[in-house]
Amino acid sequence: MLRVRHPAVARFHLYERVRDAAGDPTDEYLIAMELVAGTDLSRVVARGGPVPWAFAARWAIDLLGGLDAIHQAGVVHRDVKPENVMIVGPAPGPGVAPATTSAKLLDFGAVRPAGGDGDPEAPPGQVVFVGTREFAPPEQWGGRVVPASDLYALGGTVFQALTGRPPFVVPGRDVAAMIKAHTRDPAPSVRRYNPNVPVALDRLVRRMMAKEAADRGTAAELSAAFRRLLDARDDATPPPRPAPELPRPAAPVPAARRPRPGGGRRRPWPDRDLLHRQ
Repeated sequence: MLRVRHPAVARFHLYERVRDAAGDPTDEYLIAMELVAGTDLSRVVARGGPVPWAFAARWAIDLLGGLDAIHQAGVVHRDVKPENVMIVGPAPGPGVAPATTSAKLLDFGAVRPAGGDGDPEAPPGQVVFVGTREFAPPEQWGGRVVPASDLYALGGTVFQALTGRPPFVVPGRDVAAMIKAHTRDPAPSVRRYNPNVPVALDRLVRRMMAKEAADRGTAAELSAAFRRLLDARDDATPPPRPAPELPRPAAPVPAARRPRPGGGRRRPWPDRDLLHRQ
Protein backbone atom coordinates (compact mmCIF):
# COMPACT_ATOMS: atom_id res chain seq x y z
CA MET A 1 0.00 0.00 0.00
CA LEU A 2 2.95 2.34 0.48
CA ARG A 3 3.53 2.07 -3.26
CA VAL A 4 -0.02 3.02 -4.21
CA ARG A 5 -0.38 6.62 -5.39
CA HIS A 6 -3.88 7.52 -6.56
CA PRO A 7 -6.16 10.48 -5.72
CA ALA A 8 -9.03 8.09 -4.85
CA VAL A 9 -6.98 6.11 -2.31
CA ALA A 10 -6.07 7.44 1.13
CA ARG A 11 -2.28 7.57 1.03
CA PHE A 12 -0.04 5.59 3.35
CA HIS A 13 2.84 7.71 4.68
CA LEU A 14 4.53 5.47 7.21
CA TYR A 15 4.38 1.92 8.55
CA GLU A 16 6.73 0.81 11.29
CA ARG A 17 7.10 -1.27 14.41
CA VAL A 18 6.83 0.51 17.73
CA ARG A 19 9.91 0.34 19.96
CA ASP A 20 9.97 0.55 23.75
CA ALA A 21 11.97 2.98 25.88
CA ALA A 22 15.08 0.85 25.50
CA GLY A 23 14.75 0.86 21.71
CA ASP A 24 13.69 -2.76 21.40
CA PRO A 25 10.85 -3.65 18.96
CA THR A 26 7.48 -4.48 20.48
CA ASP A 27 4.49 -6.38 19.08
CA GLU A 28 2.72 -3.11 18.23
CA TYR A 29 2.76 -1.36 14.86
CA LEU A 30 1.67 2.05 13.70
CA ILE A 31 0.45 3.42 10.39
CA ALA A 32 0.49 7.11 9.46
CA MET A 33 -2.06 7.87 6.75
CA GLU A 34 -3.49 10.81 4.88
CA LEU A 35 -6.16 12.79 6.74
CA VAL A 36 -9.22 13.01 4.48
CA ALA A 37 -11.72 15.77 5.25
CA GLY A 38 -15.19 14.81 4.09
CA THR A 39 -18.29 12.76 4.91
CA ASP A 40 -18.53 9.02 4.49
CA LEU A 41 -21.04 7.83 1.91
CA SER A 42 -23.29 6.09 4.41
CA ARG A 43 -23.87 9.41 6.21
CA VAL A 44 -24.37 11.28 2.95
CA VAL A 45 -27.20 8.87 2.07
CA ALA A 46 -28.61 8.85 5.61
CA ARG A 47 -28.83 12.64 5.65
CA GLY A 48 -29.93 13.40 2.11
CA GLY A 49 -31.44 10.16 0.82
CA PRO A 50 -30.50 8.55 -2.51
CA VAL A 51 -28.06 10.71 -4.44
CA PRO A 52 -28.67 11.86 -8.04
CA TRP A 53 -27.33 9.20 -10.37
CA ALA A 54 -24.72 11.48 -11.99
CA PHE A 55 -23.00 11.91 -8.61
CA ALA A 56 -22.97 8.15 -7.99
CA ALA A 57 -21.51 7.57 -11.46
CA ARG A 58 -18.85 10.21 -10.87
CA TRP A 59 -17.83 8.63 -7.56
CA ALA A 60 -17.81 5.15 -9.12
CA ILE A 61 -15.28 6.37 -11.69
CA ASP A 62 -13.05 7.72 -8.90
CA LEU A 63 -13.25 4.53 -6.86
CA LEU A 64 -12.73 2.24 -9.83
CA GLY A 65 -9.55 4.14 -10.61
CA GLY A 66 -8.40 3.67 -7.03
CA LEU A 67 -9.26 -0.03 -7.05
CA ASP A 68 -7.39 -0.47 -10.31
CA ALA A 69 -4.27 1.04 -8.69
CA ILE A 70 -4.66 -1.27 -5.68
CA HIS A 71 -5.12 -4.32 -7.87
CA GLN A 72 -2.09 -3.37 -9.95
CA ALA A 73 -0.13 -3.40 -6.67
CA GLY A 74 -1.24 -7.03 -6.17
CA VAL A 75 -3.69 -6.61 -3.28
CA VAL A 76 -7.45 -6.72 -2.72
CA HIS A 77 -9.33 -4.37 -0.39
CA ARG A 78 -11.90 -6.98 0.79
CA ASP A 79 -14.19 -4.47 2.57
CA VAL A 80 -15.50 -1.92 0.08
CA LYS A 81 -18.70 -0.41 1.51
CA PRO A 82 -20.31 3.03 1.99
CA GLU A 83 -18.72 3.48 5.42
CA ASN A 84 -15.27 3.11 3.83
CA VAL A 85 -15.87 5.68 1.10
CA MET A 86 -15.26 9.34 1.89
CA ILE A 87 -17.09 11.96 -0.17
CA VAL A 88 -15.15 15.20 -0.54
CA GLY A 89 -16.78 18.45 -1.63
CA PRO A 90 -20.27 19.96 -1.37
CA ALA A 91 -23.28 17.80 -0.65
CA PRO A 92 -25.17 16.64 -3.76
CA GLY A 93 -28.12 18.81 -4.62
CA PRO A 94 -29.55 21.42 -6.97
CA GLY A 95 -26.93 23.79 -8.28
CA VAL A 96 -24.04 21.45 -7.40
CA ALA A 97 -22.05 19.96 -10.28
CA PRO A 98 -20.91 16.34 -9.85
CA ALA A 99 -17.43 17.35 -11.02
CA THR A 100 -17.02 19.52 -7.89
CA THR A 101 -17.15 16.38 -5.72
CA SER A 102 -14.93 13.31 -5.44
CA ALA A 103 -14.72 9.98 -3.64
CA LYS A 104 -11.81 8.37 -1.80
CA LEU A 105 -11.36 4.84 -0.51
CA LEU A 106 -10.42 4.36 3.16
CA ASP A 107 -9.82 1.63 5.75
CA PHE A 108 -7.34 -0.96 4.51
CA GLY A 109 -7.33 -3.15 7.59
CA ALA A 110 -8.63 -6.15 5.62
CA VAL A 111 -6.26 -5.82 2.65
CA ARG A 112 -4.54 -9.04 1.57
CA PRO A 113 -2.63 -10.32 -1.49
CA ALA A 114 -4.84 -11.09 -4.47
CA GLY A 115 -5.61 -14.65 -5.51
CA GLY A 116 -5.09 -16.30 -2.15
CA ASP A 117 -7.33 -19.11 -0.96
CA GLY A 118 -8.28 -18.98 2.68
CA ASP A 119 -7.13 -16.59 5.36
CA PRO A 120 -3.51 -17.04 6.55
CA GLU A 121 -4.63 -16.35 10.12
CA ALA A 122 -7.42 -18.94 10.07
CA PRO A 123 -6.91 -22.30 11.82
CA PRO A 124 -6.16 -25.20 9.46
CA GLY A 125 -9.26 -26.51 7.74
CA GLN A 126 -11.42 -23.56 8.80
CA VAL A 127 -12.74 -20.59 6.85
CA VAL A 128 -12.81 -17.18 8.53
CA PHE A 129 -15.09 -14.66 6.83
CA VAL A 130 -13.62 -11.16 6.53
CA GLY A 131 -15.74 -8.33 5.14
CA THR A 132 -19.23 -6.90 5.54
CA ARG A 133 -22.23 -9.17 5.03
CA GLU A 134 -24.31 -6.77 2.96
CA PHE A 135 -21.61 -6.28 0.30
CA ALA A 136 -19.41 -9.41 0.22
CA PRO A 137 -19.34 -11.34 -3.09
CA PRO A 138 -20.11 -15.08 -3.32
CA GLU A 139 -16.46 -16.20 -3.43
CA GLN A 140 -15.52 -14.20 -0.36
CA TRP A 141 -17.85 -16.23 1.83
CA GLY A 142 -15.64 -19.22 1.08
CA GLY A 143 -12.46 -17.36 1.93
CA ARG A 144 -11.33 -16.72 -1.66
CA VAL A 145 -10.77 -13.18 -2.92
CA VAL A 146 -9.81 -11.86 -6.34
CA PRO A 147 -9.69 -8.30 -7.72
CA ALA A 148 -13.23 -8.71 -9.06
CA SER A 149 -14.39 -9.26 -5.46
CA ASP A 150 -13.89 -5.54 -4.83
CA LEU A 151 -15.94 -4.74 -7.94
CA TYR A 152 -18.90 -6.70 -6.58
CA ALA A 153 -18.71 -4.83 -3.27
CA LEU A 154 -18.46 -1.51 -5.10
CA GLY A 155 -21.54 -2.43 -7.10
CA GLY A 156 -23.43 -2.93 -3.85
CA THR A 157 -22.06 0.37 -2.58
CA VAL A 158 -23.29 2.21 -5.69
CA PHE A 159 -26.65 0.42 -5.27
CA GLN A 160 -27.03 1.86 -1.78
CA ALA A 161 -26.00 5.34 -2.94
CA LEU A 162 -28.76 5.24 -5.58
CA THR A 163 -31.51 3.63 -3.49
CA GLY A 164 -30.76 4.34 0.16
CA ARG A 165 -30.56 0.62 1.02
CA PRO A 166 -28.13 -2.27 0.47
CA PRO A 167 -28.89 -4.72 -2.35
CA PHE A 168 -29.91 -7.55 0.01
CA VAL A 169 -31.80 -6.87 3.24
CA VAL A 170 -32.09 -9.87 5.57
CA PRO A 171 -33.96 -9.79 8.90
CA GLY A 172 -31.47 -9.84 11.74
CA ARG A 173 -28.61 -9.99 9.22
CA ASP A 174 -28.82 -13.78 9.47
CA VAL A 175 -25.59 -15.30 8.12
CA ALA A 176 -27.18 -18.28 6.35
CA ALA A 177 -29.76 -16.05 4.65
CA MET A 178 -27.04 -13.60 3.62
CA ILE A 179 -24.97 -16.36 2.07
CA LYS A 180 -28.00 -17.61 0.13
CA ALA A 181 -28.83 -14.11 -1.12
CA HIS A 182 -25.32 -13.37 -2.36
CA THR A 183 -24.66 -16.77 -3.86
CA ARG A 184 -28.06 -17.63 -5.36
CA ASP A 185 -30.44 -14.67 -5.60
CA PRO A 186 -30.10 -12.47 -8.69
CA ALA A 187 -28.81 -8.97 -8.16
CA PRO A 188 -31.81 -6.67 -7.62
CA SER A 189 -32.67 -3.87 -10.01
CA VAL A 190 -31.77 -0.35 -8.96
CA ARG A 191 -34.77 1.00 -10.89
CA ARG A 192 -37.12 -1.03 -8.70
CA TYR A 193 -36.33 1.40 -5.86
CA ASN A 194 -35.32 4.46 -7.90
CA PRO A 195 -36.98 4.73 -11.34
CA ASN A 196 -35.01 7.92 -12.08
CA VAL A 197 -31.87 5.85 -12.68
CA PRO A 198 -31.13 5.21 -16.39
CA VAL A 199 -31.59 1.67 -17.65
CA ALA A 200 -27.94 1.53 -18.76
CA LEU A 201 -26.76 2.36 -15.25
CA ASP A 202 -29.06 -0.26 -13.76
CA ARG A 203 -27.54 -2.88 -16.05
CA LEU A 204 -24.02 -1.75 -15.19
CA VAL A 205 -24.59 -2.14 -11.44
CA ARG A 206 -26.02 -5.62 -11.97
CA ARG A 207 -23.01 -6.51 -14.09
CA MET A 208 -20.73 -5.51 -11.24
CA MET A 209 -22.72 -7.83 -8.96
CA ALA A 210 -22.59 -10.88 -11.22
CA LYS A 211 -22.27 -14.17 -9.36
CA GLU A 212 -19.24 -15.23 -11.38
CA ALA A 213 -16.18 -13.05 -10.88
CA ALA A 214 -15.20 -13.36 -14.55
CA ASP A 215 -18.53 -11.81 -15.63
CA ARG A 216 -17.92 -8.54 -13.77
CA GLY A 217 -15.16 -7.20 -15.99
CA THR A 218 -12.20 -5.16 -14.79
CA ALA A 219 -12.01 -1.85 -12.98
CA ALA A 220 -10.74 -0.15 -16.15
CA GLU A 221 -13.59 -1.55 -18.27
CA LEU A 222 -16.25 -0.52 -15.78
CA SER A 223 -14.76 2.95 -15.39
CA ALA A 224 -14.97 3.47 -19.16
CA ALA A 225 -18.64 2.36 -19.10
CA PHE A 226 -19.48 4.87 -16.37
CA ARG A 227 -17.71 7.61 -18.33
CA ARG A 228 -19.82 6.85 -21.38
CA LEU A 229 -22.96 7.25 -19.26
CA LEU A 230 -21.86 10.67 -18.05
CA ASP A 231 -20.78 11.75 -21.53
CA ALA A 232 -24.18 10.77 -22.93
CA ARG A 233 -25.86 12.74 -20.17
CA ASP A 234 -23.78 15.84 -20.93
CA ASP A 235 -24.51 15.56 -24.66
CA ALA A 236 -28.24 15.26 -23.99
CA THR A 237 -28.32 18.29 -21.71
CA PRO A 238 -29.35 21.34 -23.77
CA PRO A 239 -27.04 24.34 -23.49
CA PRO A 240 -28.32 27.20 -21.38
CA ARG A 241 -30.55 29.59 -23.31
CA PRO A 242 -29.23 33.15 -23.59
CA ALA A 243 -31.12 35.71 -21.62
CA PRO A 244 -33.53 37.72 -23.82
CA GLU A 245 -32.34 41.22 -24.67
CA LEU A 246 -34.47 43.72 -22.87
CA PRO A 247 -35.65 46.81 -24.79
CA ARG A 248 -33.78 49.95 -23.97
CA PRO A 249 -35.80 52.48 -21.99
CA ALA A 250 -37.04 55.44 -24.00
CA ALA A 251 -35.58 58.87 -23.35
CA PRO A 252 -37.51 60.70 -20.64
CA VAL A 253 -40.10 63.17 -21.91
CA PRO A 254 -39.71 66.64 -20.30
CA ALA A 255 -42.61 67.49 -18.10
CA ALA A 256 -45.00 70.12 -19.49
CA ARG A 257 -44.75 73.55 -17.95
CA ARG A 258 -47.54 74.41 -15.62
CA PRO A 259 -49.66 77.34 -16.76
CA ARG A 260 -49.05 80.47 -14.81
CA PRO A 261 -51.93 82.23 -13.08
CA GLY A 262 -53.57 84.75 -15.25
CA GLY A 263 -53.44 82.87 -18.45
CA GLY A 264 -49.72 82.63 -18.49
CA ARG A 265 -49.15 86.40 -18.77
CA ARG A 266 -46.57 87.82 -16.46
CA ARG A 267 -48.01 90.57 -14.24
CA PRO A 268 -46.00 93.77 -13.83
CA TRP A 269 -44.45 94.27 -10.42
CA PRO A 270 -46.45 96.94 -8.48
CA ASP A 271 -44.87 100.32 -8.00
CA ARG A 272 -43.03 100.44 -4.70
CA ASP A 273 -44.31 103.94 -3.93
CA LEU A 274 -47.88 102.77 -4.49
CA LEU A 275 -47.36 99.85 -2.09
CA HIS A 276 -45.87 102.22 0.43
CA ARG A 277 -48.83 104.55 0.18
CA GLN A 278 -51.31 101.71 0.53
